[in-house]
Amino acid sequence: LVVLGAWLIERHMAPKGVEHLVTVMLVLPYIIFAPTCGWFSDRFAKSAVIQWTSWLQIVAVALTIWALHARHLGLAIGGFFLISTQAAFLSPSKVGVVKELVGSKRLGFASGVLEGTVILAILAGQIIGGNWFDARLRALGDGYAATFEPFYWLLVIAGVSIGLAYLVRPTAKHPGAPWTFQLATSHIRDLKELFASQQLRLCGLGVAFFWGFGGFIALIVLQIAETLHEGGKEGTATTFAALWTMAVV
Repeated sequence: LVVLGAWLIERHMAPKGVEHLVTVMLVLPYIIFAPTCGWFSDRFAKSAVIQWTSWLQIVAVALTIWALHARHLGLAIGGFFLISTQAAFLSPSKVGVVKELVGSKRLGFASGVLEGTVILAILAGQIIGGNWFDARLRALGDGYAATFEPFYWLLVIAGVSIGLAYLVRPTAKHPGAPWTFQLATSHIRDLKELFASQQLRLCGLGVAFFWGFGGFIALIVLQIAETLHEGGKEGTATTFAALWTMAVV
């Protein structure tokens, strides 16, 4: 979607900066829904949440594909917002279920494998996606059509993830406090609690720096790729993937 946005801007078919809106949509659900996602993970069995969010992923990807076929970038970005929302709701259960499955002794190792796999998948997806988009663009000459094949494969992979989600051993429910609007907007209170502990404060700042710096580098690399290809012409996505590969290494 990022490179599609750049391609559309170059043809004056989308407003400038729309490709950066995709990055905003990636982050926004984590900010808006953070307390609710945490409550959801604590209130219900984490194994069940993983299954439910896997179904939501199918719906969100299918909606994005429909929007791309309709040649409506705004709706496609809305679909991506849903994909990010799904990821935000999955995240606490995905991380929290590790202890329930492997226990405390192997928690560090299992969490490391989980987080490392997630990061590698994100980076590999951006690199493969850039090259794939440009290859399809050269063959078809149309940015929207260039996205169909990668997105259909995403839909297939999302289907596989549903099957894997149901292989997760069932975990116990954790009945607790009901959801309230005050809970959903408890960001400031939660941040105060985070910053009250030096260890948690340093950990939180470290995580924020890692993801923030990574996102910043991705935007800079995209801007360089657009400049080298006169604002988003064919080859932008391949150059982005090549530059991003160096950053990843």
